[in-house]
Amino acid sequence: MSPVQREQEIETLVEAALRVLNTADPFKKARLGDSVASKWLQGTITRLYDPFQNLPLPDRPARLTNVKLVSPALMPKLGKAGSLQSRQAIVHSLVHTESWAIDLS
Repeated sequence: MSPVQREQEIETLVEAALRVLNTADPFKKARLGDSVASKWLQGTITRLYDPFQNLPLPDRPARLTNVKLVSPALMPKLGKAGSLQSRQAIVHSLVHTESWAIDLS
């Protein structure tokens, strides 16, 4: 295999990031994101992007089909963590925040 052929087979950082965004399962997405970050930091992924490639960008990160997105305005108020129900709502909210953070990282 020539160096040119090898270079063409190496994924760019943008391609790797799109693979992460297009992965619906949050556990697989987190593992893949960690793997891509490690490859980038170790120098395995060396190219940021290919200017000759026109990659389709998703409107939204992939999600499992059973995930229902609800506007924050439609959600009940969280309260001040004085009751069990209020604490559960706060933890639930933090989990959603972390899920979005995974998609954005």
